[in-house]
Amino acid sequence: MPRTSWITSLSRFAAAWLLLAVSAAAASAQAVPERLPPVRPTVPVEELPAPGASPSPEPSPEPTRAPARRFWEPYRGWFDDAPWFNPFFEPAPLATGWLRVDYLNWHLRDAPLPAPLLTTSDAADAGRLGTPSTAVLYGGHSQNLGPFSGVRVSGGCWFTFNPWIGAEFSVFGLPGRQSHFQVTSSQTPHQLLALPFLNQASGAAVPDAVVIAQPGGATASAAAMLQTSLWGIEGNALRRRRRSFGRGGAELAVLGGIRFIQLNERLDFSSSSTAAGGINRGDDIHTQSSFIGFQTGLRSMRQWGRLSFTATGKIAFGETNDLATVAGHYNSIGFGSPQPSLLPNGNPTTTPADIRNNYFYAFSVVPEVQAMLSYELLPRLRFSAGYDFLYWTRLIRPGNQIDTRANLADPASALAAPIQPVPLGRHSDFWLRGWSVSLTYHY
Repeated sequence: MPRTSWITSLSRFAAAWLLLAVSAAAASAQAVPERLPPVRPTVPVEELPAPGASPSPEPSPEPTRAPARRFWEPYRGWFDDAPWFNPFFEPAPLATGWLRVDYLNWHLRDAPLPAPLLTTSDAADAGRLGTPSTAVLYGGHSQNLGPFSGVRVSGGCWFTFNPWIGAEFSVFGLPGRQSHFQVTSSQTPHQLLALPFLNQASGAAVPDAVVIAQPGGATASAAAMLQTSLWGIEGNALRRRRRSFGRGGAELAVLGGIRFIQLNERLDFSSSSTAAGGINRGDDIHTQSSFIGFQTGLRSMRQWGRLSFTATGKIAFGETNDLATVAGHYNSIGFGSPQPSLLPNGNPTTTPADIRNNYFYAFSVVPEVQAMLSYELLPRLRFSAGYDFLYWTRLIRPGNQIDTRANLADPASALAAPIQPVPLGRHSDFWLRGWSVSLTYHY
């Protein structure tokens, strides 16, 4: 038989399912229970015919009615050339093990960057925040990271010695993704670029700025790079609470185990100016947040022939260990630089290289919800499409660690303390969401 088109197969698929739904009650009412064949009565010995006499004709058996034919039997042949659309498929018993590979398309929460890092204005306002002509070019709002592509590999099995107990594992990774920003003074209306900060030399936070380019004078450029990557692994023990087979198979399982997630982010901001023969400034913050904890959850599965739906809910409790590495170099206020000194020309400066490792700890909760719709292409191969949502409380991100306060007072004066800027150790929440497609092999 020639292969029918996809449209024809889909039409037949919908028609067959409609017939199944509409006629289910009628089919069950028309079904007649099969009758046992009649029992032939035993002939007593005294009634046997005499020798030589012709035997009496045997009584004809009572007629039996053939079993009722299900109304959908004639339509089974519709799907001989497209078995993957067959709604009359009878599922095999559930396999004991599985291995799944997912393609992930996830969106992460935007990277926070509340501090303005680069401004422009007219010459009179000199890039200071709060002045009429000042506009923020970079910073002051969250940065959109865009979609991430990744891979997840998971597998598990139900133990043969006790099919009510099993184990599973899962590992996923989102490779590093970068977002870039770059601008030159010639691209701005006023041809002025400035690095804003809060000057605390007088004891109060006063908006100030370091001008790196101005009209008719020095030219400058600035660039920023934000990089993010995420990966995680988990292992769980499974305990079935309910299990049934057949066309309407269902399963409910309790899970519990250990989960680990790590988020790595880096914010690099640099500028280059032709002032004073050439000045380069650069600041870099790298944060690493690692969560490890115990988790528990429920998983429910419902099967209709080749089609099945799985919903999983998990929640993990544990500790997040945060590491913030701050570096700054040459003539920059710096995100975590030591106390600047006041030069004769009034420009703040830092040491050529200042690197600090700052550690923070917090109790975190990580809930996750997964939903997956699957279709059995072959007896052991299933195609699935799903949606994931994960939330992670209390971790640090690089944009939240920027301190734009700078104490430029003479170190010998009473206004020299406290030393600023310093890493803030500010925590925030994180989430991800997105869809996935996968292939699962059952064995």
